[in-house]
Amino acid sequence: LVSAMQKGGKVVSCEIFSEKGEDCIVHGKWTVKDADGKAVATDHDAFGRLRFKTVVGGTYSLIAK
Repeated sequence: LVSAMQKGGKVVSCEIFSEKGEDCIVHGKWTVKDADGKAVATDHDAFGRLRFKTVVGGTYSLIAK
């Protein structure tokens, strides 16, 4: 589940709730933090999209770089 905020026509932050605990893959340059505010390790898939692992019931904040 995703909720997002925009400013000046651009998405500046998102919150993602993981229902299944699978990898999350998004476009763009983001800093990812978990519900405790700790940085989440990220990498990129074969298409250059940002990817990070989630856990069932985990909430993640994405902040535009």
